[in-house]
Amino acid sequence: MRPIYVDEIMSSPVYTIDAEEPASEAVAEMDRRGVKKILVKKGGEPMGVLERWTIGKSDLNRKVRDLSMSTFRAVPRRTDVSTIQTDLRSLPAVYVADPEKANNLVGVVTAYDLIKAY
Repeated sequence: MRPIYVDEIMSSPVYTIDAEEPASEAVAEMDRRGVKKILVKKGGEPMGVLERWTIGKSDLNRKVRDLSMSTFRAVPRRTDVSTIQTDLRSLPAVYVADPEKANNLVGVVTAYDLIKAY
């Protein structure tokens, strides 16, 4: 069986929100995009992953930077999916990087993507 690479199963584009935005905007953006997690950036640099289920009604007026976020990992495009299986047990997603692109995060792989691939 040939290897499966992350860039073959990733979702793209990577949706992001600025850390200074209110949580209500993060929720609205996730709803618009039909996703349950979004990458938080501060000054253009990735800061963490915000998941929809972690945002309560009392959080909606808080800044995204003040909410609980998960860490994230980025791997190169041609990474074999077998190398990220363990990561997806503890991380909400693994991001796919392409060093030839200016904004080098080009996709995201979740446990669901991995299940679909097999």
